[in-house]
Amino acid sequence: MVTYNLFLRGVVKALHSQKSATHRATLSITRKPIFKILGNNINLYRRRLMKLPILITVLFLSFLFLNSFQKSATIIPFTNAPGVGPAKDTVPIWTKNLYEVHSTEFRNRAVPVIIFFKKLSDTTSYCVYEVNDGVCQITFVATQRNRRDFKRAKIGNICDADFSLPTYAYTIYKHDSLNRTIRSIDHVQKAKEKYLVKDEKGERFKHGYNLDNVETLKYSTTSTVIINKDGNLIVKK
Repeated sequence: MVTYNLFLRGVVKALHSQKSATHRATLSITRKPIFKILGNNINLYRRRLMKLPILITVLFLSFLFLNSFQKSATIIPFTNAPGVGPAKDTVPIWTKNLYEVHSTEFRNRAVPVIIFFKKLSDTTSYCVYEVNDGVCQITFVATQRNRRDFKRAKIGNICDADFSLPTYAYTIYKHDSLNRTIRSIDHVQKAKEKYLVKDEKGERFKHGYNLDNVETLKYSTTSTVIINKDGNLIVKK
């Protein structure tokens, strides 16, 4: 913006100097004969007009130079590029046909949904899928060999809590797709023995107690699933 204002001031100044010089020349020749006045004025205007485009061109080039210099002097802040992790592959139709189907395996004939798929080789691959049957959300890892179901393991299980039962357990997981490992953590919450009675059906609460108003014991266990490139699953406790 500053360089543009300088350019406009230069043009105005040039035009003003041209006008002043013409006015002075006109005054200086008023005492000369009329034919000399006309001839001198024509020559004067011709010389001035010939110089004016050159002056405007010089000022315009100066404007371009200052503008380019100003842009080159601008500091561009450094920004970090976003991190890139291992991307999952597009889920093929044949994989969906293996797992995303209606069956009697799950309550309410719930249909699984594949949330991750990755090729391991030309003949093997693996996926992670989950199913919500209205009570529990269960997550599995499954491998495929030659486009057929090969191995499978449960890695997550979260159900609605039933406080009338003395034990509540749920399983969460963390999937490391770069190293092809899945770490599952089983969390267990169990009522203390003094609030329970035992019979032939197992343990149950004494009258007036439930899992929400008693003391509990909490513990967790961890297991790791390793996905081999040949499609086998290795479970380490």
